[in-house]
Amino acid sequence: MDDKTLSAATEVSPPVPLTELAAGERARLHTADLLGRDREMLSALGLATSTWFRLCKTGNPWIVQIRGTRVGMSEAIAHRLLVVRDAGHRGSGASKVAEGSV
Repeated sequence: MDDKTLSAATEVSPPVPLTELAAGERARLHTADLLGRDREMLSALGLATSTWFRLCKTGNPWIVQIRGTRVGMSEAIAHRLLVVRDAGHRGSGASKVAEGSV
């Protein structure tokens, strides 16, 4: 791995609202500006700060794939989730992410 590849792989993107991602991009949760039930529900579905996910669909509903499960959420919820993009993966929506790697 050369210096450019290492630098790109370790680069950390600043947190942005989930609604700024394009379909196919990978990210992980940074923070969730949500209260009680909404926060608990997303956590129970596997959306945690340590888990990478792929954005499958933008708009209402916003759909993310967490491991092998797809989860839909309203735009209001999606906008309140700050995420960190996977700097090494800029999906176009056409590439298939292997199950278990998201």
